[in-house]
Amino acid sequence: MIQLTERQRLIIEDLLNNSSHIPAKALAKKFNVSVRTIRYDLDNIEYWLRARNIPLIKKPNAGVWLDLKDAAREELKREIGHIDPCEGVLTRDERHYLVLLELLRSVNPLTADFLADGLGVSRTTVIKDLRQIKGELKRYGVLLKGKPGEGYRITGDENNIRKLLGDLILGSMEKGELLELLSSLNKNNGRDNERSLFSTGYLKDISAGIKIEDIKRAINEVKHLYSFRIPDSSYVSLLVHIAIAIDRLIKGQKIELPAERIKTIKEHREYFIAEEIGNNLARIYRIPIPESEIANIAFHLLSANLKMEYLSGENIPEEEDVLKCAVDEMLENAGKLRDYLVPGGANLEKLKKDLLSHLKLTVKKHRLNIEIENPLLDQIKANYTDIFETAREMADIFASKTDIRLPEAEIGYIALHLAAHIETYRQKSKKKALIVCTTGQGSAKILATRIKNRIPELEIKGINSVFELEEDGSLLRDADFIVSTVHLKVFDKPVVKVSPIITNEELEKIRKVVYDGKTAAHSKEGRHEDYILGAVMNVVDKYIDMEDRDKIRTELGYLTGFFVNNSDIAVKESEVIERFAGRAAMILVEINEMLKELEGNIPEEDILTSIWGIIIHIIMAIPRWEGGQYNKEIDIQKYKKENPEVYGVIRKRMDIISQKYGMDIPDSEVIAVMRYLI
Repeated sequence: MIQLTERQRLIIEDLLNNSSHIPAKALAKKFNVSVRTIRYDLDNIEYWLRARNIPLIKKPNAGVWLDLKDAAREELKREIGHIDPCEGVLTRDERHYLVLLELLRSVNPLTADFLADGLGVSRTTVIKDLRQIKGELKRYGVLLKGKPGEGYRITGDENNIRKLLGDLILGSMEKGELLELLSSLNKNNGRDNERSLFSTGYLKDISAGIKIEDIKRAINEVKHLYSFRIPDSSYVSLLVHIAIAIDRLIKGQKIELPAERIKTIKEHREYFIAEEIGNNLARIYRIPIPESEIANIAFHLLSANLKMEYLSGENIPEEEDVLKCAVDEMLENAGKLRDYLVPGGANLEKLKKDLLSHLKLTVKKHRLNIEIENPLLDQIKANYTDIFETAREMADIFASKTDIRLPEAEIGYIALHLAAHIETYRQKSKKKALIVCTTGQGSAKILATRIKNRIPELEIKGINSVFELEEDGSLLRDADFIVSTVHLKVFDKPVVKVSPIITNEELEKIRKVVYDGKTAAHSKEGRHEDYILGAVMNVVDKYIDMEDRDKIRTELGYLTGFFVNNSDIAVKESEVIERFAGRAAMILVEINEMLKELEGNIPEEDILTSIWGIIIHIIMAIPRWEGGQYNKEIDIQKYKKENPEVYGVIRKRMDIISQKYGMDIPDSEVIAVMRYLI
């Protein structure tokens, strides 16, 4: 969570005490710092205010101000007055984000002193950040180059730089903010999105001169010529990528595409749409849009999964028949999800239609060699582990029918389609329960509240005593089952017996009734443990017997709860615990991939013991790694020399974890994991 420096707190006080705008130059003069430093302060203030749903209004050549009613203004004054300023304003991830943005936006090299001044940290901290950023950039194929006396700049292929910038902007959007933005797009039908999108501030991170309403207008005007619709899930990404393209083009940083690739995309309708959008953008920004940029917009339109009628010849009947057969067979072999796929049901037909439409576009992208991106992939793997594995099996069937091997990003999208179908199915088949408690209304309400908090999918019809049920049998009419603190045998409904102070094991029994044995997503109270629990079960599932699975899952629930509540986390705030749990779950996804590669290297008789050891070790190590504390090993070279294959696999996966989550993991930690396998 971002905290404010004393200067930033004083800037907010100035804004609260002024009803009109304050120029950045005036603030720089008052606090005796550069205008650039003030801009960094304002960026941080904007993030801080955004968490309180307060917009910081910025107007070029005018300044900044807060548009608040008197009551809200006074409330913010009171909060500001009680803030203890913190010198460590930004987390490492936030510093990396701002450093990368500044380097990508700047035409000229930037010095470490300049960046340190802007971030309010030491030059040493910035140098360390730059070293870590240099490693992170390798997966994009771009370089961070530094020259004494000049500074640092990012160089590389323009395609890769734009991809980096797009991932940076979109990746910084919190899931809740993105959903709120998409909800706003839905509610307003695209008429009044500018304020909601600008309030997030993300497109401002690209360029102050690029306006979201201009890009939207350029797109919307083309809709009169071609009938198409952009799915909400892709709309924000498309806007960001076009904004990046225009900003880079204005700065003279053009994209280059092979002539053959441009020729190929010209055969598709998306190119004609991109051409019209490009013409509109050229008129708005008064710059020529080269053919390669038009083609690039067309590729982004393809990635956006436009909903439209394709030109004659784009859909080949024989190919569509093959895809339909593939979808049917994929769903027929959906494994654990078969119970949710009711033959002949409207929901199943909709799922088939959605998958067919999605896979048509997938085939099209495959032919055009368009890389499929899925920024939610790690979260999908961690939160929908069973569904993702089923989607992976379905992808194998798709490959056998079409000779197209789907990447993990695409498998993630199939998993999302399946998850959406399952959620719809669950909502329509929502179970209803009656609570029977003999210990009084107070404890009965506590029992009902705890059940509702942990199993929100269950509808509680009422709280009654045994005598009330005996007197009025109609109370049971709408209930599917009874949750009771006493033994009941006289009623013609299933009964789940629980304690007045309900236990986790008893809650698990209720879940089994609600989902007929299927696993349910838990509520906020238990979701931190559940992030890890789902990931752990995904790792060990294939190594345990079916009849032991439920028992192990229940026992693991206690274990993962212990980890979350007893790990070495400095601040026991909800958001810190949630971050730890979510990160642990996604790291375990990587560990699962590592174990798949190592299957032949683990002795069969010790496999489960080894895996449990690794899981517990990793979960307990994450807080250490984040704090820069590591195991010490004397014979690192000896282990590497004697077990080169095992070392290589673990080292590779630890490097991926390091890059994704910004943690240094030295060889001593690799050896510690190796010990469980050798």
